[in-house]
Amino acid sequence: MTIKKILFMPLYLSLLLTPAAAQKAEIGLYAGQWQPHATEHQKTASLFSGSAHTTPYFSFSISESMTKTFFLKQTVGYWRQKKVSAKGIDSVTLIPVTLSVKHRLVPDAFFMPCVTYGAGLVFGIPHSDAEFPETLSNVMGFDIFVGTGFDIALLKSLGFHVNFSYHYVKFPSPVGDTDDFTGPRGIFGFFLRF
Repeated sequence: MTIKKILFMPLYLSLLLTPAAAQKAEIGLYAGQWQPHATEHQKTASLFSGSAHTTPYFSFSISESMTKTFFLKQTVGYWRQKKVSAKGIDSVTLIPVTLSVKHRLVPDAFFMPCVTYGAGLVFGIPHSDAEFPETLSNVMGFDIFVGTGFDIALLKSLGFHVNFSYHYVKFPSPVGDTDDFTGPRGIFGFFLRF
């Protein structure tokens, strides 16, 4: 065994053997679809199709237990609109950074329904069109959302999460074609419990 394996063995064993009730934090990777109403005329994103005018939505989260049923969740996401009609703009990237509360209605079970509600900032980054290169400024907006979903405890330290939420996302000025990226978002993915 290498020194690295020896050093990480206690951490690995503790993650596998720690009861779910004693675990206080979670980290997760998620993917899904965000469909702002302003982009409904475009071909929607899909994890299985690369021909859409938007990318799938990807996110990373860290959650900390406040009580047995409430978690404080910090999330960073990524979404890109690849087809924009505004002159001089080729595409738009949105990076939401949110803080939310996740309430598990049935804690420490195999199937755990939950609700989430939160808010945060969204960074809008327009990308210049090669034909009309110009300096574009990033725009900061806000996101307020509510959602529902469920967690499935696959192992003591591994879970599967599904969430459907509705996001009110506004910018003070247009980012590409619009200043309003309000719409539904659905995600799924895996999380590790510590």
